[in-house]
Amino acid sequence: MQRFFHLLGMGKYLPRQSVSSEEIDERLGLSPGTSFEKSGVKTRYYAGLETVSAMGARACQLALDEAGLTFADLDALIYVGASKEQGLPCNAVFIQRELGGEASGVPCFDIDATCLSFLVGLDQMTLSLMGGRFKRVLLVSSEVASKHLNTKHIESAALFGDGALAWLLAAEGDSLAKGEPSLICGSHMESYSEYIDVCGIKGGMSRLPAFAYKADRHEDFCFHMDGRRLFKATLQLAPRAMERFLTKASIPLEEISWVVPHQASASALELLRRRLNIPEEKWVCIIETHGNQVSASIPTGFYELQRSGKLKKGQLVLLCGTGAGLGIGFTLMRY
Repeated sequence: MQRFFHLLGMGKYLPRQSVSSEEIDERLGLSPGTSFEKSGVKTRYYAGLETVSAMGARACQLALDEAGLTFADLDALIYVGASKEQGLPCNAVFIQRELGGEASGVPCFDIDATCLSFLVGLDQMTLSLMGGRFKRVLLVSSEVASKHLNTKHIESAALFGDGALAWLLAAEGDSLAKGEPSLICGSHMESYSEYIDVCGIKGGMSRLPAFAYKADRHEDFCFHMDGRRLFKATLQLAPRAMERFLTKASIPLEEISWVVPHQASASALELLRRRLNIPEEKWVCIIETHGNQVSASIPTGFYELQRSGKLKKGQLVLLCGTGAGLGIGFTLMRY
């Protein structure tokens, strides 16, 4: 189902603390160059004392400023991501409070599909805009992966970075919109729970509550990932899923100008690009300067593409990725 919308503004926020691959090598006791070789990440950013809501609010405010709007002009604020400010309530209300809208009544809620959260939120909210449920919505991914890394597991400890990205969406015909609207040509998601144990965090919720924490179970409360098994499953499932999606959308791959993937490790991204038969010049890769930012990776990749000036109005952009679960998702957008 095609959905028209306007992208009124975007906002990107990176934490203050920049961490180089050399610093990661030193922290993990590795020989120089090891972490970069394994992850392809030269620089990533760590939140330190910054919270999910503080970073998310910074990105939201930048998007509002770009659109010339205030929080009161919104119909909804939706947090789309995996990181949690705390167990309850949802992240979106914390971001609302950070933005000074605590008495506004603007509805706030979260959508969590791990790394695919932004794609799911974009799909659902453009449907809501088209259906008249909302007129203006703010989508924000704000991820703090750094606080859950297992330093004994080099593969993931060297890979992740923190950051936040917000998109301000408006229904077609919005009074502040300039030019032709953008278009969601279609979205597609598949889930394969046979791989549910490939990556995740076991501890902290009902299955293994926080009060069950013990020093000898520390790793259960950290992020774990079987990168080899995850990548093998992705290479097997993603190409067929993309073929099904593009066939349904009736758009050949050759007509797509840009592909913005979730930023897994550099080597994994390159192998996936080849398996999907996507030309290198169309592939947007920012992992070297950002790391894997979980759900914020895809919208940040789009942000960097748009800000580079290479993206032209009317071009087709394929947003795609995988998420813990295992989920595989695609959204095709005409900018």
